[in-house]
Amino acid sequence: MHKKLILLLATVTALLLLLCFSAAAWTDDDPPEVVFTDVPADHWAYKYVMDIFERGITNGITATTFGPEDPLTRVQFVTFLGRLTEVDLSKYVDAPPPFRDINPAANMTWAYGYICWAAETGVTTGTGDGTIFDPQGKLTREQMAVMVKRFADYYDIELAGRDEGVYIADWSDISSWAEEGIVAMTPVYMNVKNRLFRPKDDATRGEMAQVLSLFPVHDDDTDTGDDDDDDDDDDKI
Repeated sequence: MHKKLILLLATVTALLLLLCFSAAAWTDDDPPEVVFTDVPADHWAYKYVMDIFERGITNGITATTFGPEDPLTRVQFVTFLGRLTEVDLSKYVDAPPPFRDINPAANMTWAYGYICWAAETGVTTGTGDGTIFDPQGKLTREQMAVMVKRFADYYDIELAGRDEGVYIADWSDISSWAEEGIVAMTPVYMNVKNRLFRPKDDATRGEMAQVLSLFPVHDDDTDTGDDDDDDDDDDKI
């Protein structure tokens, strides 16, 4: 009887210990939160997407999808940059349209202030002859790099700069007006895979998330900045 009691107590103790360890293991291994079904926890951009989502920079393309491989549009990117710096949109409520294809009463109501801010700060100089913005146009990787560099210059933000050890095999494919921006953005903010930057490829929303997540935090609390325009039409972005 004594041996049976000892065995019973040992069994109960073992079970209690097992339950404790199981509870601890569950606490330590809680699965990460998944907000967007197309950005699971093992997606390469997961941490970047979750970071900018939690900071209110983006809400995704639907309540449950982010579109990490979708092409990034010009209006999306200036909007995200504006949210990154918490632009005061009230300053642009009555501002005249900076481009002839932007009409606050007919289109781009939600992004009008961000487009005005981007034009005012020189983040964008439009496309072609500089009179249109082409809001739904796709943004290339080199164009994204240049926009971010202009943003950093305007707010006097120092970027990490290029690692001289990173060789870009397709450097000859990069537009001359984009070289400075790409030097500033690689490889810390934008990836160079297999030694290729792929400057003319469409930038994706996942790549945008990476850039903005890694970018130094800045609040829009300055009215100063360089806003010099380049006369080279190829530099219109």
